[in-house]
Amino acid sequence: MSNQVEQIPGEGGLEKVKLTRASGASCEVYVYGAHVTSWKTFDGVERLYVSSASKFASGQAIRGGIPICWPQFNTRGTYGKHGFCRTTDSWVVRRIVSDPKRDPSVTIELSDCEASKDFPFSFKLTYTVTLSDSGLTTSMHVVNNSDDPMTFTTALHTYFAVSDVTTVKVSGLQGLKFEDSTKGGEVSEQADEQLMIRGEVDRVYLDTPEEMLITDGDTAISVKKSGFPDSVVWNIGEEKAAGMSDLGAGEWRRYLCVEAGAIGTPVVVEPGAAWVAEQRFGASVAVPMSLAELGEPEVGDAERLNKIEAAFKAKGKASLPLEEAYEIMISPEEKGIYGLNDFKEDVKGFEDQMANKEQFTWEEIKVFLETVG
Repeated sequence: MSNQVEQIPGEGGLEKVKLTRASGASCEVYVYGAHVTSWKTFDGVERLYVSSASKFASGQAIRGGIPICWPQFNTRGTYGKHGFCRTTDSWVVRRIVSDPKRDPSVTIELSDCEASKDFPFSFKLTYTVTLSDSGLTTSMHVVNNSDDPMTFTTALHTYFAVSDVTTVKVSGLQGLKFEDSTKGGEVSEQADEQLMIRGEVDRVYLDTPEEMLITDGDTAISVKKSGFPDSVVWNIGEEKAAGMSDLGAGEWRRYLCVEAGAIGTPVVVEPGAAWVAEQRFGASVAVPMSLAELGEPEVGDAERLNKIEAAFKAKGKASLPLEEAYEIMISPEEKGIYGLNDFKEDVKGFEDQMANKEQFTWEEIKVFLETVG
C-alpha cells in the first residue's frame, strides 16, 4: 500500500479527509471545523480521544480530537466560547499531498464568512495537517487582509487518549507560572518536576518551553511547538463530567488535553502581514524489543503479520528519520551506553540488503531484531 489521501463521508454525513501512510499510520480530519478526530501511529494505536457521545452536526462542537480555538480562547473576549472556527462549515480543502516520496498532508482554508461577521477583520486562516509514521504536525497560518492591526488569542485544543488520566505525568513545566481557572485565575508556580492529575485541572501555563512530554505507563508522546508561547493542561474531572452531555460516562479518565496556544498576550498581526505557528507530536511506538516478547506468528494471522511488517519497515527501512527512530526505540538508560552514532551504524549495515525489498522473511526479521532491537 502506498500513501493515500481520501475525501470520504464521515459521521453525521460530514465530509472528512483520511491520510494513510504505507506503514499503516493514519489520520482523519473533518472539513467541518478543520477538526482532526483520529491519529493512529503505524502500530495501529489511536493517540487521540473522541467522546463516544460527541455530536457530529453543523453548529455543534465535536468533543475530542483537535479543535481549533480561534480567534478567541475560551471566554477571553467578546465572541462565543473558543471562537467560531470549530463550528463553521465554511472551511474549504485547498491542497492534498499523496506523493509516496513525501509525508501525506491536507490543507484546509477559512476566510471571511457568515460565522465571522462579528469579527472586525478580514482574514485568511490556512491549516495544514501532515502525517508521519509515528508523528503528526498541525500548522496554522493567519493572514490579516484588513487595514488595521488584527488581534486574537488561539489554541489547538488537543485531546490525547490515555489509559487513566490519574496515572499520567506531564514533564517540562517545572518552575513555570500558570493561571489556575479552578481557583478563579489565581497565578501559581509549578513546583513539581512532573504534573500529576489528581482531579479537575484547568491551567494556562505562560511562556512554556518548546517541548513537553506526556508519559502514560510505558508509552510517551512528545509535544513540540513553535510560534505558540503558551500551553494549556485541562481535564474536566469526575464531578463536572457528569454534567457534560457530550462526554461519555466515565470517559473523563480517558483523555488529557495538552494544548499549544497564544493566550496570555493576544497575538497582533499588522495589515498585510501573517502569523505562523505549529505543533508537532511524536509518539513512542510499542515495537517488540526481544524475540521472546514478539513470538513467531501463526500461519494466516494476517493482522499480526501486518503489524510486524510495519514495525520492521519503520525500524529497518528508515521510514522514520534515524534520529526520531533512535528517540522512540532506545530508552534513556540504554542511550547512556548505546549512542546515536552506534545506532546509525547498525542500521546502515542493513541498508544494502534491504534497499530494494518490499517484503521480508520471518528469518530476516529475526536477524534484524536480534541485531538492532
